[in-house]
Formats: sequence, structure tokens, C-alpha cells
Amino acid sequence: MAYIVGADRNQSRMITASLDDLIDKDNSVRAIDAYVNSLNLTTVKSSAEQTEVSRGHSSREVKD
Repeated sequence: MAYIVGADRNQSRMITASLDDLIDKDNSVRAIDAYVNSLNLTTVKSSAEQTEVSRGHSSREVKD
């Protein structure tokens, strides 16, 4: 069996392309991105912030 030589794992490379450049123009993820960008998420954010405040137990002293 022949020895397979792969890429050097210690070699680093810098990716200079943006994520937008790496995704095809007709990829369905672009439609999803456009849909999400069109949503008004301010009500979701305020709802999440309100829930975060009221979540969990009240603080109390722990006695050993």
C-alpha cells in the first residue's frame, strides 16, 4: 500500500474572500437572508429582554 501525502496541517492560510463571494448568486441561502433582513425583530428583542429579566429564581443566601 502506498503512503498518501496530504497537506501540511501546520501550514496556515488566510482567506481573503468574503462570505458573500463564496456563496453562489442563485443559492437559496440568499433568499433566506433577504427574508430575515426584511423581518421586524424589535418586538422579538423586547420580548426576549423582558423574559430574561423575569427568568429564574430570586436570589437568596445559601446556608451550609
